[in-house]
Amino acid sequence: MIAFPKRILAPVILAGAVVFVLTACAPPHHPGGSSSHHPGHSASATPTPTPAATRPAIGDLILSTSGLGPLHLGSPVPTTPAPLALMVWNPTACVSADLGISAGDPNAGAWHTTFPDADGPAGTREPFILTTVGSAQTGNVNLVWVWSDGPHTAAGIHVGSTLEQLHSAYPDFARTVTGGVSDVYVIDGPTGSLSFEVSRQSTDGGTDYWPADQVNKVLWMGAEVSDSPYIGPIAASDGGPSGCPSGA
Repeated sequence: MIAFPKRILAPVILAGAVVFVLTACAPPHHPGGSSSHHPGHSASATPTPTPAATRPAIGDLILSTSGLGPLHLGSPVPTTPAPLALMVWNPTACVSADLGISAGDPNAGAWHTTFPDADGPAGTREPFILTTVGSAQTGNVNLVWVWSDGPHTAAGIHVGSTLEQLHSAYPDFARTVTGGVSDVYVIDGPTGSLSFEVSRQSTDGGTDYWPADQVNKVLWMGAEVSDSPYIGPIAASDGGPSGCPSGA
């Protein structure tokens, strides 16, 4: 065995001890980042709030050959929570002793819009109405009729638009139905028809029927199933659509 002198071995052992101590006390090395970084932890993202559902404004409702907004021809009135509903069901709206309609009868109720009454050529009334097959709550919608400004077509036509604007928006109509003081212009679609009744001046009896500022204007407009009886003039008559059976 080779014996190392004690004076040589001692410094070697001491040097190893010093290196060990310094290594153990050195702070940990974090390549490419701060020592405050903790892998696997990230700042939590702030959740985006979901916008609250709202009822469409009446000016946002689009009339087409398919219906009015979410009110579709050939489908029942959609079930919607009260604050968001466009229509509400009144089970006794059409009760009439004269017509023999009693509360609880299949045709005793009617749908009413949740929008306030509005002024139009037909007077102050609901801005629009609808009817269903059999006047039943769950019946399919067969007509939506717009009485006042607000709802409009995709081309921007609304109650009060001029005949010139109507022809500009829709150059070709499927047919025109002529009345005594108005004409009805009809567009046909796959699920129904879109009709516009436009005032036309009549001087029968020597007196103008319409005030000058109401001539050649859209009086009212509607979306109807193809076999609807209301695709025709109703101005200067007792006819016209109603949410209830005739006379109720």
